[in-house]
Amino acid sequence: MTGTYKQNQKKIYGEDNFKALLKFRIDAGDEILASHIGLCDQNASYISKTTLHEITLCCGDEQLAICIRYFDTTSYEIQEKFFKFFDIVDVSGENIARTILQELDSLNLDISYC
Repeated sequence: MTGTYKQNQKKIYGEDNFKALLKFRIDAGDEILASHIGLCDQNASYISKTTLHEITLCCGDEQLAICIRYFDTTSYEIQEKFFKFFDIVDVSGENIARTILQELDSLNLDISYC
């Protein structure tokens, strides 16, 4: 991964927040991300400001995602699972919290385990 890592450093140097998050993930050992960033052509990395802007526009005005991170007692590993995106109109903290609780309930996920 060393050679790939050096290529990553060049591609995400002069980073904005998104690129800083990518660097954080790579530094934390995300070898799949490191390989993608290191081996893809500069114009195929999908991390340019233009591409990120287009992706953001496709997502709509306001969306939240439900992702759960947990410790799997069988494999003894931390797992992350994406469940769904959902639209949100009122971005007040109270409404976001209420919406998250409703969505967790609709997925039959017990908040006491979160």
